[in-house]
Amino acid sequence: MPAVIVFDPGDVAPVEIDWADALNSTEQQPVTLQAVVHTLPSGLTKVGETFSDDKSYVGISGAVHGSLYDVEAQATLSITNPDGTPQILNRQFRLRGWNS
Repeated sequence: MPAVIVFDPGDVAPVEIDWADALNSTEQQPVTLQAVVHTLPSGLTKVGETFSDDKSYVGISGAVHGSLYDVEAQATLSITNPDGTPQILNRQFRLRGWNS
């Protein structure tokens, strides 16, 4: 994922997050996403969210030209920690509203 995603303020579109690099699947124990929650800051609107085995998507609208937004995503994995709690990964990315 690039350091900053440029997003046209007129767009209503999904942003993809690729989690594959952190899943460390093995043939004996495939690791997949069990849930993903995307959190958008004030000024952006979430237009749905979904996930597959190793990617998540969050629909975004409402960017303002020149504004910078920090978007967060938290994924619950199909494997557990040694104490039995689910493994959780967090990702953050920046989105800049920019008229192209």
